[in-house]
Amino acid sequence: MSLTRINKELAADLHTHTTVSDGDASPKELVSLALGAGLNLLAVTDHDAVGGIAMAQQAAEGTSLSVLPGVEISTGGVNEYHILAYGDVTASEELMGFLSVMRKERDDRMLEIYARLEAIGISLTPLARADGKSIGRMHVGHQLVAAGYAKDVDEACERYLAVGKAGYVPRAHRDAGEIISKIAECGLVPVLAHPYLYKLPLPSLSQLIDEWTSLGLKGIEVYHPTSVGRDIGALMAIAKRCGLIVTGGSDYHGHGSMHAPLGGMCKYWQDMSSCCENLLTAISKPQNS
Repeated sequence: MSLTRINKELAADLHTHTTVSDGDASPKELVSLALGAGLNLLAVTDHDAVGGIAMAQQAAEGTSLSVLPGVEISTGGVNEYHILAYGDVTASEELMGFLSVMRKERDDRMLEIYARLEAIGISLTPLARADGKSIGRMHVGHQLVAAGYAKDVDEACERYLAVGKAGYVPRAHRDAGEIISKIAECGLVPVLAHPYLYKLPLPSLSQLIDEWTSLGLKGIEVYHPTSVGRDIGALMAIAKRCGLIVTGGSDYHGHGSMHAPLGGMCKYWQDMSSCCENLLTAISKPQNS
């Protein structure tokens, strides 16, 4: 993919989710929404799953929209970090095997969540995961809303599924450096997602980014809904010091207060074309060379 396929006035969203993980829109619907929002570069980055990429790319054929393949991987644990991987994610058998293991761990975690909710008198039917898709807390949140236990998914997660609540079960833990290294070894571009979501003091965040850069981190998602009203300049300074690519995205799910409307970060994102060009250039170069 090159920027020659993209309109001169670039509008990009590099962090979105579909029904293949915990988004409300199917890949085809996401493409339609992206076109309606005036986007011409869209990254599909479902959690631990890549099944929506080909469907979105097919839906975008013949339109002004280019679909960039990606995936979002979590370290798990109580204090978890999320890493976005960009590039031809389906081409790596090693990465596909790794994601398959992570989806199995998600399934096991969901069964434990259902069991813990059952223990407090909330009986829900466990969801069956279609092959290649991933399920998570948001799916259980929707079930809790449908059963009348909360008015919306945010309330359901806060009341029953957040840390310390009856239905909380942490994901199996992996080291962030391990995930970053694996992504880079697979020839992909690892980017730290929503850095302000982790609520770390800037010196601590900066120190972690230094460590992760030495292990193959290539970018920071500076423009994310959780960065609005925060010190974006500080993140830009870290990116510049470490030589990291700057990216941005809405983290679109179609629900949830932490996420923006599709394309919602475009109005905040400075030098968008240059940032996207830097990302596409990095994708075109093997990261494990």
